[in-house]
Amino acid sequence: MESILKMLEVQYTVDHLEKEELERAMKDAVRSYKSHKGTAILVYKRFLQYLIEVHQCSIEVSFPEVEVWNTFERQMYLAKELQGGDLNIEDLSERLWVSTRTLEEDLKKLRGLDEDPIQILGRKFEIRDMERKNGKVLLSSTVHPFFLTWNLTQVIAALKGLQMMMENPLMKAYAQKSAEDLWMQLSSYGKNRILQVSKELFQEDTAFYEALASSESDVFLEEKRFKTTDGPSVLMDCLKNEKSFYMEYLEEDGSAVFLEDCLCIPGTYEGSLLKIEYKEGVRTVFFDRVLRSAYTKEELY
Repeated sequence: MESILKMLEVQYTVDHLEKEELERAMKDAVRSYKSHKGTAILVYKRFLQYLIEVHQCSIEVSFPEVEVWNTFERQMYLAKELQGGDLNIEDLSERLWVSTRTLEEDLKKLRGLDEDPIQILGRKFEIRDMERKNGKVLLSSTVHPFFLTWNLTQVIAALKGLQMMMENPLMKAYAQKSAEDLWMQLSSYGKNRILQVSKELFQEDTAFYEALASSESDVFLEEKRFKTTDGPSVLMDCLKNEKSFYMEYLEEDGSAVFLEDCLCIPGTYEGSLLKIEYKEGVRTVFFDRVLRSAYTKEELY
């Protein structure tokens, strides 16, 4: 504890108590601390409490919002925060009180470029799609891998909801992957109990759950990795991110037409249909009539 406070004293450069300077000194001391950073942060929190209790001096310091000494917790924080493309490594170093070198190593690990990749229950977690622009870092959209704190009834409700969403052509691939990921994270007891409850109490076919058990895929998929040219597979991405696309569409008379330079019209999605602007005007498209879709014309030829 004395050594940690001594580090603070060395970093502090003014002769009076100043919030910004104190926070900067704590941050720099934690960055340079070679042992458990959690210990240093705890000491500095106790020091601030001491100032309140003994000297009635209250100073607010913005400590990191996650346990930065926990490597996995820090990496998952990066996976969540680097989705807007408005942060650079220096920004994150300021937030998390760790060096830019550490954060670069975290990014390498997240992208699966490290010799020892992140694994969740024996399956690799990697975000392959990353870009840097004007110093900012952008990762593909993901969330913290969810480790279930639900009871089994909640899990069953979620799986049943995802099964229903698989009937929606636009959401099918996403719902199926979500169900597979959820099932994969269950214990053997949880899986067997769900099968038993579904079969014996609900009198339901368990083929849906058995198919989930036989599935194998990466833990995380960027949206573009869901892409196929079958049906309306790219439309959800295009609707969300205002991307243009091309499609082959089945008319009511049974003829197929090719629609070019399509854009989804915001606010027109109704579950089974939406309105689009395209090269020849505006029209309503029904998802079950979309034969093929793609981001470029060449992908459909």
